[in-house]
Amino acid sequence: MADPINKNRTLIFQNNDLQKDFFQGGNIANAYISVTGGTEKVKHMTSLSYVDDGGFVPHSNWNSLTARTNVSIKIVDKLTFTSHLSASTSSSDRINNENAIFGKGDTFSSYNSESNGEWRCREER
Repeated sequence: MADPINKNRTLIFQNNDLQKDFFQGGNIANAYISVTGGTEKVKHMTSLSYVDDGGFVPHSNWNSLTARTNVSIKIVDKLTFTSHLSASTSSSDRINNENAIFGKGDTFSSYNSESNGEWRCREER
């Protein structure tokens, strides 16, 4: 679309779908497995879980891995030893200062790629 003020320029929002450029699939995957068992005196439970959250916008993905084990040992009729152990790790690719409305953080803009004429989303700092 030609600029109505300056006929030598083209408006920058021509064929620009910002929602398509900015938002992505946002797929989420969850996996969980648990094993329990034991005898009358010793009981155990072990579990492992994994979460992969792709996020709906660029730089909003998160994933986590958690392992847990419980053991219960009946020593005598009125005395039981119980142990709970868990470990967790997570990582994310988040925009700096994502919760601040007026904060100075990463921003995104749309630009026209000169090589193929497609509009792209670009991160700016």
